[in-house]
Amino acid sequence: MSRTGLEDLSNMFTRLQSELEPAGIGMKRSLEDQLRETEADLRPLFKSEENLSAGLGSGGLTYEHAFFKKTRAWSEPLLHTLLQEYRAAEASDPTCLFERLANFFAEMDRAYSHVVSIAELEADKAELKTYAFARSCLRDMADMIEASLQPFLRLRLAVRAVAEGRGRFGDQRPRLSLGALTEKLIDVDPQLYQPRPFGISLSQLRNIAHHSSYRVSGDEIVCEYGNPDRPKKFTCQPRDLIEATVNVQNVYYLHKVAFEFYCTDNIRRIGQAEKRSSGQDVTISDLSKNAILAYGIAAAGFHIMKAARNQFRWAFDLVDRHNRNRNEIEVALQSCTIPFLLQSGPIFFLAFVQSGGRDHRITFNAGMSRTTGPKEGRRYFHLDKNLRVHRTSDPGDPT
Repeated sequence: MSRTGLEDLSNMFTRLQSELEPAGIGMKRSLEDQLRETEADLRPLFKSEENLSAGLGSGGLTYEHAFFKKTRAWSEPLLHTLLQEYRAAEASDPTCLFERLANFFAEMDRAYSHVVSIAELEADKAELKTYAFARSCLRDMADMIEASLQPFLRLRLAVRAVAEGRGRFGDQRPRLSLGALTEKLIDVDPQLYQPRPFGISLSQLRNIAHHSSYRVSGDEIVCEYGNPDRPKKFTCQPRDLIEATVNVQNVYYLHKVAFEFYCTDNIRRIGQAEKRSSGQDVTISDLSKNAILAYGIAAAGFHIMKAARNQFRWAFDLVDRHNRNRNEIEVALQSCTIPFLLQSGPIFFLAFVQSGGRDHRITFNAGMSRTTGPKEGRRYFHLDKNLRVHRTSDPGDPT
């Protein structure tokens, strides 16, 4: 694929795809089939089937569902617990709760952006020497705890305070340190906030990295924490640090997923509170739009090899997992752009697709329209009463 004049986004899209494949996303032949399965999986966690369906149709909850599928054995009961806390707060003081949630969106975006920046800067650690490996893992873990997970920990305590009738007085209290924050939550769930394999608090994990209180002894890493005069110690292998980093990320994502599920279940009420507090609608970042498109393509049964774009055009190299013919591929690609189109606006889409030993070049324009009638020289693909996708007679090569 020629990338002249286009920004190469292959690394981002293949990373997004790698989050989906372990959950079996892409085994269906169409985005519609995948969304039906997703809706069935998530329905027990929602009160409003209408809001669940609308959220999925607009490109939301997809990576959250992938996380849920991969971790269901341990995450499902914890998600129910977190959602019950939100609902208890709603029963106690809905106005206070929804205002707090609306105000949290900007903080959540910063937390998520920080996770993404860590991922984008991440290098393969396999070739690093033991000390550099330990430093890199501990730094990533500390950054995630401090900048990404900590806001959700504060939110959980705030939601519990609203449920107990103390929500309107929380802002008058001193802001808790991360150590005090985690200690309060350890009382609620010791295992979650003292993750395996070390079983120490999130704040102590953060402190080990920030204070560089670790050293290498042969192939082992010796970490110290707690009182500097009488520090506690544990010895671990590099694989233990990887496990700890993954588990910290899972704790973060568990809280994010619960927040996303509850907010989607109550999107109109939270949207009204957000407008009252800021006067603006919630905006969608380019990262979220790209994630929506990556999910749509993967869920429609394609493996992404390369991706590139400029302001108006997208170009992909894809492999069809289901050996479909040209017409089937075109319909699948047109359908999978719908959620992205709803959030992003008109696009020109070009894909080079390998399928069943043959190569296909697929192009179409997609955009919003108030009319759905056919026009000369174009074939329309009707999405709904307000959307259209068409293939031009001579689209040209955007690259």
